[in-house]
Amino acid sequence: MSRRILLSTLVLGLWACDDGDESTPSGDAGQAGASGEAGEAGQGEAGQGEAGQGEAGQGEAGQGEAGQGEAGQGEAGQGGGEIEGAGGVGDTFPIDGEWRVGVSLVELGGFKLTVQFNTLADATGLATLNVRAVAADQSVSEVLKTIEGVEIDQENRFHAAFGEFALPGAYSPTGSDVEMNLTFHGEVRADNFFCGTVTGELITLRTQLQASTFGAQPWNASTTPLYSCEDTGEPVILPRLEAANCPTFEVDAATTFESGGVERSVELYLPPSYDAALSYPLIMLHHGLGDSTEEILTASAMLDLIDEGFILAVPRSANAASEWDYLVETGDRPDLALFDDLLTCLSAQLSVDPDRVHATGLSAGGLWSTYLGLHRSEALASVAPVSGGLIVSYPEPPVRLPFLVTWGGPTDEAYGQDFNLFALSLLETLTAGAHPLIRCEHTLGHTWSSDFTPWVLRFLLDHPKGATLYDSLPESFPDYCAIP
Repeated sequence: MSRRILLSTLVLGLWACDDGDESTPSGDAGQAGASGEAGEAGQGEAGQGEAGQGEAGQGEAGQGEAGQGEAGQGEAGQGGGEIEGAGGVGDTFPIDGEWRVGVSLVELGGFKLTVQFNTLADATGLATLNVRAVAADQSVSEVLKTIEGVEIDQENRFHAAFGEFALPGAYSPTGSDVEMNLTFHGEVRADNFFCGTVTGELITLRTQLQASTFGAQPWNASTTPLYSCEDTGEPVILPRLEAANCPTFEVDAATTFESGGVERSVELYLPPSYDAALSYPLIMLHHGLGDSTEEILTASAMLDLIDEGFILAVPRSANAASEWDYLVETGDRPDLALFDDLLTCLSAQLSVDPDRVHATGLSAGGLWSTYLGLHRSEALASVAPVSGGLIVSYPEPPVRLPFLVTWGGPTDEAYGQDFNLFALSLLETLTAGAHPLIRCEHTLGHTWSSDFTPWVLRFLLDHPKGATLYDSLPESFPDYCAIP
């Protein structure tokens, strides 16, 4: 399976949230009549010139802060003519044709998906509007839903209520159909760009949408979608903590601090015999969807084995719909910032061995541990996801870390998702990527039994950076584990 079907628990869905920077396709003031009415000439209070554009169209409302381009649009905005404010959409806006639409589902933690709109304009708006799914190879599906009579008002705004339709499994990261009910609330910003918000429901995932966004540009303009009115396609880099600005971590308790602009929390545990003069492995343990740090600590009983000599960090998620940021193909995310900050800060305050940093977790925590093992391969030594998987594409990591892949067999299901399928797909992907690998199919379903923890720990602690995989499994591993 070339693409991670997954979704894991939570999620998936479809799209994601990537906020971009201040440079926008068309700034809020960078369009006709941004601070004044868009009259016949489509210009602002001081916007001169027939179309409120060009060097003469530099009025207070005729453009954005730096919008002196011919399109009279916002700071660093993209080209394209302005739209007249009064009727006649078909005459002033080349809206007929195919559009690449990127949707950012804020409620699902940032997973991005592209759809295609097919439009046919009339004098008042869109006579017809079709939506199609888009695959990774840019092929498109049959029409999923058609709506008619979408009016574009004098402020160039529209509401396109598609009602219920299904994203086909062949185009869905879950590998199964996703039923949804979506309304696009849009604004035409230029003859080559419209954008807005998305509301409704991902019915299959029982997720209400309120804060999601979209951006649309001509299909052949770029293969990189825009996902909001503010998105420029430029990457957003979140801030990282310097050692001097780290919080002082409490032991056997939770410490709250800001990471990547978000308030986060982590619980820290040290072995009873901790000696600052020595160095210790660091294990990061991640909880699942809807779970807590307390629940993953109880299920795994990992604290019962901490006297084996490791530092244990148990971060709390930011309570996103997906729990952790494993749905984003590329780019920076708050949970990546959290991992980086924890590694920086814990290493500055404790005797962490940089060659023995490991990640593990259950369900959504297993999905996130897998993601870290591929996107932070130079920082980690080994990874042990339990009922995890990979939703996004394999990123070709610079280091092929060893993985212990544990899952519950055919009954490993949660939130309507097939984690057995996720695990099998992950094994196929890791094998193709030449990762050292152990598989453990326990057939107990979607769970982490405390019986697993001794051999999960054994694997992690036996595999610091540069270690080779076992020639044969130690006797402490159960019979259902094997080296493929």
